[in-house]
Amino acid sequence: MAGRLPRRAASKVVPFFLPNRGCPSRCVYCDQSVAAGTAPQDPCPAEIEACLRDAATRFRAPVETAFFGATFTAMPRSEQERLLAPILRLKREGIVDRLRISTHPAHIEEDVLAFLREHEVDVLELGIQSFSDRVLAAAGRGVTADQSEAACRRVLEAGLELVVQLMPFLPDSTQQDDVESARRTAALRPSAARIFPTLVLEGTLLAGLLADGRYRPATLEKTVARVARMLEPLHEAGVPVLRIGLQPSERLEESLQAGPYHPALGELCRAAWLARAMAKVIGRRGEPFGQGEHDGDHDVDANADGRTGGPVLSVSRELASLVLGHRRFGLKRLHEETRRSWKVQVEEKTAGAAPGVSIGDNLVVTVYTAGVRLERERK
Repeated sequence: MAGRLPRRAASKVVPFFLPNRGCPSRCVYCDQSVAAGTAPQDPCPAEIEACLRDAATRFRAPVETAFFGATFTAMPRSEQERLLAPILRLKREGIVDRLRISTHPAHIEEDVLAFLREHEVDVLELGIQSFSDRVLAAAGRGVTADQSEAACRRVLEAGLELVVQLMPFLPDSTQQDDVESARRTAALRPSAARIFPTLVLEGTLLAGLLADGRYRPATLEKTVARVARMLEPLHEAGVPVLRIGLQPSERLEESLQAGPYHPALGELCRAAWLARAMAKVIGRRGEPFGQGEHDGDHDVDANADGRTGGPVLSVSRELASLVLGHRRFGLKRLHEETRRSWKVQVEEKTAGAAPGVSIGDNLVVTVYTAGVRLERERK
């Protein structure tokens, strides 16, 4: 299927940041120097080549490289050429095996895509953020939802892998806006997606809106619940979610003024999604599971941490951390979703079987962790 990530061993990614290079304006939330973390910023071609050669030597394997933080395709073509030339040379030497860049959907013309193909760019990440015109206008994105979708389709038609970046909780956004953005992303069948819940960073226009009382940041609890709902259409469509939340760093923590920051945000959101997905199959207390009712002893009251009583969930070891969740968050969430307490039994995976969760002979979920795709069965 077009846009699908090939099955391959993951290579080490060596990112470079070009903060706001080529950006015609500043979006309300943006401080790309924070997103950069410790990655090299504004490197020259010689630095790029040296860094990639060193990384390939250390890893003893070809590496993947990426340019983030810029509207790359809006930079002068000569500057794009200058940065891409050493990477193209290293690809042909076998030092680099993949190249990805990020850019704005307003700068994806046919000649741009032709240029990127000539320079062997493999993956194009588009900062879509939302598919709501109202939200895009409030964020200062300078593009409409339909224009963004058309840009995504051009990338796919050009044969490049597409990664869509979404930002829930932008000014004026609602849960309906953010979940619908995830649905429209899933319908495009990109190679992957990233979800970056909105944070208020020092010095941004959003910080001014916060100070004036015109923006209210999301709580961590609300963020986990909304992102879990956004994950549903993406996972159902088999779209891998590469990351949830900005990479934790000292610079980020120093700049953060408000918003749903948590170093384990991705794990919390995925655990909430999985609990919700499992609850759809299991049902709530007093409802039938599979083809028949639970036995009476399945409805006993017990602690939400699953240590005593309740029906037993047999969980493959690969899924144990996700089902249990950060500080047993996932198990508590499952308790809330099903109104039942659970006892977890971790099992070694059977050879050739996908990771899964079961109750007795009933398979509840099977999760393909490469992309965290969900399938459900009832026997």
